[in-house]
Amino acid sequence: MRDPGARVAFEPELQVGVRAAAALLENGVIGRAMLHSDTLGLAPPLIVTRNGVDIMSMRREVC
Repeated sequence: MRDPGARVAFEPELQVGVRAAAALLENGVIGRAMLHSDTLGLAPPLIVTRNGVDIMSMRREVC
């Protein structure tokens, strides 16, 4: 969100969700941009270890 306190989203033409999903994929994390939104859905595996969640979280910080 452009301004989380005021709940103001980014403009759709900036494609923030699409760009974030592409950056995550480059780092081995599958994400899906929601249509016409700056919302990003993550797709962790059906079976995940705590270490896997930690790795996904660290890679998100890099992006």
